[in-house]
Amino acid sequence: MSTKKNLKLNYYHKLKYADPFTAFLDETSLFDDVPEGPIQLTPVKTNKTTITFVCTRDGKPAGNVNVTAKVKAIYPTGWMCDIEKIKVKYERAGSKAWRKMRTLGTLNKTSGKTNSKGEFKVVYSPSNIGSSNPNQMAEERVTFTTSEGQSKKVKIFLGFTNLREVKEIPGGLIFKNANTARYMDRRVASYLESVGRKIVQDGYPKPLIITDGSHPFGGMLPPHSGHMAGFDIDFRPVTTDGNPGRAGNSRCPKARNHSRNYDLMSSMGIAELLVRKRPTAFYFNDLDISQSSCFKGHHNHMHLSWNPSLTSDAYRRGYTSIDKNEH
Repeated sequence: MSTKKNLKLNYYHKLKYADPFTAFLDETSLFDDVPEGPIQLTPVKTNKTTITFVCTRDGKPAGNVNVTAKVKAIYPTGWMCDIEKIKVKYERAGSKAWRKMRTLGTLNKTSGKTNSKGEFKVVYSPSNIGSSNPNQMAEERVTFTTSEGQSKKVKIFLGFTNLREVKEIPGGLIFKNANTARYMDRRVASYLESVGRKIVQDGYPKPLIITDGSHPFGGMLPPHSGHMAGFDIDFRPVTTDGNPGRAGNSRCPKARNHSRNYDLMSSMGIAELLVRKRPTAFYFNDLDISQSSCFKGHHNHMHLSWNPSLTSDAYRRGYTSIDKNEH
């Protein structure tokens, strides 16, 4: 009888940082070994997990078995997984952020042998891929293959689960067009909707226009370096006719070089509303908006973030400055 038929394959994984927004994972389970099944991680490269591939033969550990491991993108397909096309999208906007983006997850090693326990361990680091489909997270797959020809596939779903679609407020808060990324952290979304209602209540002449939020489950959003987890939002400056306008110029320092349709007073009032929850960043190149900071390219839109560092433990666990201001 061939011994190949007796070789049984399995795996488990160890979470270094669990998805902070998944309710069924509590603090005590963050470092537990999770048995065979799909893995869910946030699309942040520091959110690693150790996958242990296990070989047994006749119920006993099978050591010294040659194993290879490979990562493959399953969904989305097309340009979102094509580094060259992503690079073009970033470069057209004058951004070098693509250099920091990862379009495919990585493994710390791709081949080796099982140890005396029949184990072959790899550390998987997620990609930054996002999905624009509200019903499907981005997905990657790690395939382990033995020298005896058998293989085991591990599904990995990438995404944040804290986002929801921001609701438009007629006359107060609208999206630029149907293609606008319109998902935000649920707390940020509620706050933005309250700002929209306040704009209507106070009789502002034009609504606030969102030009970019995040994908439904987060992930990279070219050409932005941020906008990955629902804590970053872009708006058009308020104008008298609702058409695109500008304040200052594309480069710092700030300057009073406004388009004719720019509505300074309305912009100042809306800026007051937006900073009540103390964003961690507010970029807009208007000298008269004292709450904002100048940043290259932010003459034609406002950018606000309630977003700690991508590498911070607070970010992984879902802490935002909005939480802080609620206490």
